[in-house]
Amino acid sequence: MKIDELPTSQRVGEPHARPASSVPGDRSTAFQPVEGGETHNGAVLLVEAYSAIWLFLMGFLVFQWRRQAVLHSRIDDLERAIDRAAARQEAAEKASKVGGKPA
Repeated sequence: MKIDELPTSQRVGEPHARPASSVPGDRSTAFQPVEGGETHNGAVLLVEAYSAIWLFLMGFLVFQWRRQAVLHSRIDDLERAIDRAAARQEAAEKASKVGGKPA
């Protein structure tokens, strides 16, 4: 369909194209249901929305739990490294006292 074949009221961008009625009294203010189209049950949509929120929340919590486990293992590794370094320090101090060398 070419633009020239459209009625003048449906052409976009033309200066003489106007809405069907520009007087507020001519427009209907009552609700007029549309026949056909998509229909969704509100309860189903509510359950779907809550399910999506809970799934997102559970996924987020699992992700945070795994990150916390990784951080906990890194902290344990650092504590072991500090303990080893402290033990070496003490051994070096004992060796320097026994050998009579000043520290």
